[in-house]
Amino acid sequence: MLLLDAMNIKLFIAGSSVVIISIAAGLFFLFTLQSAPAASPEIQAAEAAKIIYPRYDLDIEIEYSSHLVRVAEKAGFLNTAGEPVNELVFSFPPAIYPDVMKLESVEIVRNNEKKSIAPEIDTSMIVISLDTPLAVHESIEVRFNFSLTLFQIFKTDLHPYGNYGYGSQVLQCGEFFPTLTPWVPGQGFRRWKYHKIGDPYLYPLADFNITINTSPDVVVAAYGQVSQDNGIWKFESPHSRSWAFTASPEYKVMAGGTEALPVKLFYVSQNARAVEACFKTALDSVTLFSELYGLYNKKELVVAENAYYSSMEYTGFITISGSHMETYTSAAPYLLVYITAHEVSHQWWYGSVGTDQLLEPWLDEGLATYSEYLFFKKYHSELAGAWLRTANQAMVPGHYIDDTIFDFDIRTRYFQTIYRLAPYFIYEISLAVGETTFQKFLHEFNIRQTDTFASGADFFRILREFSSADFTALGVKYFRRPPDALKAETSSPMTRVEKGVSS
Repeated sequence: MLLLDAMNIKLFIAGSSVVIISIAAGLFFLFTLQSAPAASPEIQAAEAAKIIYPRYDLDIEIEYSSHLVRVAEKAGFLNTAGEPVNELVFSFPPAIYPDVMKLESVEIVRNNEKKSIAPEIDTSMIVISLDTPLAVHESIEVRFNFSLTLFQIFKTDLHPYGNYGYGSQVLQCGEFFPTLTPWVPGQGFRRWKYHKIGDPYLYPLADFNITINTSPDVVVAAYGQVSQDNGIWKFESPHSRSWAFTASPEYKVMAGGTEALPVKLFYVSQNARAVEACFKTALDSVTLFSELYGLYNKKELVVAENAYYSSMEYTGFITISGSHMETYTSAAPYLLVYITAHEVSHQWWYGSVGTDQLLEPWLDEGLATYSEYLFFKKYHSELAGAWLRTANQAMVPGHYIDDTIFDFDIRTRYFQTIYRLAPYFIYEISLAVGETTFQKFLHEFNIRQTDTFASGADFFRILREFSSADFTALGVKYFRRPPDALKAETSSPMTRVEKGVSS
């Protein structure tokens, strides 16, 4: 026990409890603070998943007119996993298209010795088996040289097809180079089969340094621009989950925001009202979600019009459907406005808080789609009702929101389950908890799970600190395997002081 006496404040420390006794003006106050509990298995697993922190150096050459992209990549990795590494596994989606991707060479550099290798390619996975295990704290560099002959995409195409391709005005490259998969303690780097529905990717944090060389008339849109001079563009994106770019000789730029957070929109659309609506929605969204979830943690937000029907999120960078830009009218604003708000919200639900988009797609997409509703309530109250009517749909026969992407073979069923029913489940939870309390929970969830791979278990564990309501019926309705955490609590939720969480 430790006793301090200063300014009439007495502090007793006994075991894990702290008792503060304050005597002032004849009044006696007693506060009891509990030290923070040991990290749950979910948090420990999430912390372990982020210990592999690679660096990617990309030298990219774009031959815009011939739709050819050449890449020289250096992927540096320091083994901080706490155990030897026998093989490296990279996710490389273009590998599923042999007519698109040509892998010219792969080399490893280890102990200053360079060696050419022939890796195993398993659908979208590149597997490099090491002759001798990589020791703890030993580093290795893998060098890839490859080219992509991009295929043509149209404004009716959907992701993941078309994440790399060219349209009539824009060339786009997302998920276009090899990246290390997440590390699982005791098992190694994760592997999975590429799936053409959903987001068949996982995003451990990494540092990215990029140089792009292209013709001087081509404008490159991406996060982290450092410089550009006569067709040479340099970008830096530290502490990021992904990096992507779009390019066009027809891009115009609208810039705004604040000195602390500049926002840029790269566009080719001739629809001036669409451009203004997209830009305003991006500005309003990043402002609102910073208030609700915690401050946006990147130095800029870059938005770019793309060449297909889908829109996509990357760290600090979102691409917005060229189709939605084309069809926008002030009388029918829903599509463009909701998708822009949705993609901006992914800077929190994917960018800040990573999730397993293969096995739990409901979590990040459900939260991003629910964020649309919050945006509508704030800025377009007339559209909030439309959102509720759209989301409140019947269950898809044979599917639940906790299904993996691999459980879906029909895209419309995936969309209705993950982008409609999952956010409506979150909406129903918010009503049961109380919307004000639920907003406090989402803020806390973001703060405590930043830079992790959060799971549904993390979501419900933290939610239980804010509510002891009985969600059993919702669990049975929406989940194939209803989480135990949705069952009624037998005692009141602990206060934030009792849990040792700062306010």
